Amino acid sequence: VATGLASVLVAAVGTVVHYVEVNECWHRLAPLVVYFGGASRLFNQGANPEAGTLVGEVVLRAMRDGNRADRETLLVASGAGPGRSLVELGCADGHLLLQLAEACAADKAGTPTGRVLGVDVSAGAVQASNRRLLRLGDDVRVEALAVKLDFAASGSGSTPVLPAPDCSVDAVLHSHCIYFWPDLAAGAKEIARVLRPGGLHAFVVAPPAVLAAHKKRPGT
Repeated sequence: VATGLASVLVAAVGTVVHYVEVNECWHRLAPLVVYFGGASRLFNQGANPEAGTLVGEVVLRAMRDGNRADRETLLVASGAGPGRSLVELGCADGHLLLQLAEACAADKAGTPTGRVLGVDVSAGAVQASNRRLLRLGDDVRVEALAVKLDFAASGSGSTPVLPAPDCSVDAVLHSHCIYFWPDLAAGAKEIARVLRPGGLHAFVVAPPAVLAAHKKRPGT
C-alpha cells in the first residue's frame, strides 16, 4: 500500500521524490488506531487534531514525540539553508517548521532571505505553529508562517490552493498526512505546480501493516 501511494505521487509530480518509510510514531499510535478502528473519532483527530481536547492533545503529543526521527530525516532531505523556499504540509505544532526557518534564515547581510510556509487543516495546530515561530526573534531574517488550509480537498479546482507562485518552492515536505488527503492526485498536482524544476518532494509514510489496518477500517 505504501509503495502504491509513493508510485502515485512520483508519477503525478514528475520530480525528485525522497520516499521514506519510518515507523516510530505509528508504532505508538497503531494500537490506538486498531482499538478504535470501528469509531471514526480517533482517525479524524489524526487528520485534524483539536487543540484543547483530550484526544486532540494526545494525538498532537504522539505526533510531536513519535515523529522526532521523521523530522530529522526531512530536515536533512530538505537541503534547508539560507535563501531556500520550503513548504511543510501537515505542519502540526511547528517543530520541524521552526527548524526549517532557523536553517533558511539569512546568515549575513546580502544573503537572500529564506521563506518557510507551514500548512495544516487544524486551526489549533496552526496557532501552535505560529506561536512556536515567535521563538525566532526579530533579528532572524526569514519569512516564516503557518496557515490553515485544507490543502488536498480543493486541489482539483482551477484556483491554486497553496499560497505560493508557480515554480517558486525548492522543496515540499510532509510526514504521515497523505492518508487524510481526499484527492491524492490533486494534491500531487498542486505540489508539482509550486515546485521549481528539479525541486524536491520528500515525505514519510507509515509501515504497510498500519496502512493495511486503516484500509480495513469501516468507511474507508
